[in-house]
Amino acid sequence: MAATTTRTRVRAAAAQIAPDLESATGTLARVLETIRDAARQGVELIVFPETFLPYYPYFSFVQPPVQQGPAHLQLM
Repeated sequence: MAATTTRTRVRAAAAQIAPDLESATGTLARVLETIRDAARQGVELIVFPETFLPYYPYFSFVQPPVQQGPAHLQLM
């Protein structure tokens, strides 16, 4: 007896949006709006970059924490 294979299609998307550097709730609002927009276009699965929520700025990993303190405060 031959096995029957059922293929299911899933419409997927990769989100490419910028975080709100001044507000965690602003970033969340952008994420939710992106999800709503994608759903309106028939997207069933959407992925965001790792650590997008919570936002980890790239410069967090450039220097040890002790050395980045003043620079970080200037950017905020």
